[in-house]
Amino acid sequence: MTILQKSKNKTIAIVPFFNEKESLPLLTSSLLAYVDQVIFIDDCSDDGGSLVIPKSEKIILLKNDKNSGKGFSLKRGFKRAIDSGAEVFITIDSDLQHPPEHIPGLLTELETCDIVIANRINRKTMPFHRKLSNYLTSKLLSLKLGTEIKDSQCGFRAFRVNSIKNISWRRNDFLAETEIIINAVRCGLLVGFVNIPTIYNSNNSKMKHFATTIGFIKLILSNSKEN
Repeated sequence: MTILQKSKNKTIAIVPFFNEKESLPLLTSSLLAYVDQVIFIDDCSDDGGSLVIPKSEKIILLKNDKNSGKGFSLKRGFKRAIDSGAEVFITIDSDLQHPPEHIPGLLTELETCDIVIANRINRKTMPFHRKLSNYLTSKLLSLKLGTEIKDSQCGFRAFRVNSIKNISWRRNDFLAETEIIINAVRCGLLVGFVNIPTIYNSNNSKMKHFATTIGFIKLILSNSKEN
């Protein structure tokens, strides 16, 4: 029996968002074709994004009291998914850069891994600063951990709940996703990758490019154990 079969009615998508009103309706309908429940975490948006999310027993909407960062929202989403009895959960960004139709591929790879990260290929459409940042951080992280990390910054991921539920992280910002990888590998978890297309739309990234890249590098080069 495959992970996809085992996780029937227990596959939950976790979607942190901040000011993504335009993309949320399409993302919601697309996700529900591949998962059994979606947990949205509104990081104190001011564009009315929460109002366009349909009310459904398959949808949970959490709202942060203040803008607290992607890492904080992921913590809330992970906890709620675990409390809801998920065996597997998916993290996916809210801006339509991650095609939900690749979820089955992530789940198939998860049969032999603890975590699966989408690896964006054909990156011609990726802005140069993002391409350079991801290249540098992925290479440095691979050297630090002694295992190949193909795309350290992609937020489209699948997790076995039993493997990841005891992994913690301190960062509340974008760096949390890198910290999760570091702590997971240190705990002996196996990380796999599945290729997906690179999609960039007209939305401005919420990431402060230079400062965040420096933050990634400092986190990776740090000798302190974050977990």
